[in-house]
Amino acid sequence: MPPGSAMPEHFDAQVIAAFGRHMRVRDDTGACFEARPVGRKLDAVCGDRVRCRHDLAHGEVHVLEALPRSSALLRSSARGDPEPIVANVTLIAVVVAPKPAPDLFIVDRYLCAAASAEVAGIVVLNKTDLTGVEALRTALVPLLRAGYETLECE
Repeated sequence: MPPGSAMPEHFDAQVIAAFGRHMRVRDDTGACFEARPVGRKLDAVCGDRVRCRHDLAHGEVHVLEALPRSSALLRSSARGDPEPIVANVTLIAVVVAPKPAPDLFIVDRYLCAAASAEVAGIVVLNKTDLTGVEALRTALVPLLRAGYETLECE
């Protein structure tokens, strides 16, 4: 904050880490704050845009509400209910390498999760300088035929 400028009481931010009832948020200026949600029903995940309030009396930041999401990657809870694990995702990159050998079933699951969330998915072939990269390229051909982009890097 520039000297003499007042800190706004309410502000929007993005959740950059969430662990239990504690969060780390980053506001639109790039400033980061430890924060905690107000109320039991507020459930924000990494990537969520949230409305926050500075509690100047206690030196805390409270998360008041989660703003609408553009997308969410979901998993099933222990009860089988959909549960968000990350929000506002625009791309899911699945990284594979010759070593350790990738589980291509897991690659498929992540790409299916991306498609289900209507998020773009790509495969990143890493460590292309290692032995075994040709076999992995061959194993990825069905994904290329299905329309998934593959990027390579060493």
